[in-house]
Amino acid sequence: MKYRHPLKEILTQMRSYWELGSVPNGNRGYGEGGHWQHHARGTLVSPATGTATALKGFNSNPRDFIAAVSNASVPVNQTFRLQAEPAGNHTAAASGTLNLLYAAGAGVPAETGLKISSKGLLHSSRPRSVRLRA
Repeated sequence: MKYRHPLKEILTQMRSYWELGSVPNGNRGYGEGGHWQHHARGTLVSPATGTATALKGFNSNPRDFIAAVSNASVPVNQTFRLQAEPAGNHTAAASGTLNLLYAAGAGVPAETGLKISSKGLLHSSRPRSVRLRA
């Protein structure tokens, strides 16, 4: 009987969900700027940061998308963040929204006022809502 190391077993299982990407220089999975590159296979989950109570709901873990740009003299990252947030906690209409946050440079992403409700309505900080259709 062949011995299987527990860590190798775990990594093998994880690989069935994640496939490391290849980059032009041939370094498998390790990309420019020291960031790991990966392609998700299956469901990518961002769980809540806590368990909701009657007093408080919890946001999801965020997903950041960062663009690298230059303002003619220095590079300034542009960070867009998607995050699920509770809405109407501890009410009969308890629900959630998917919110877009934004920050330039080293700033912390803040609400842009753009969100999608659980009913597919696109809301902005301006008083206008649009129903999204497939």
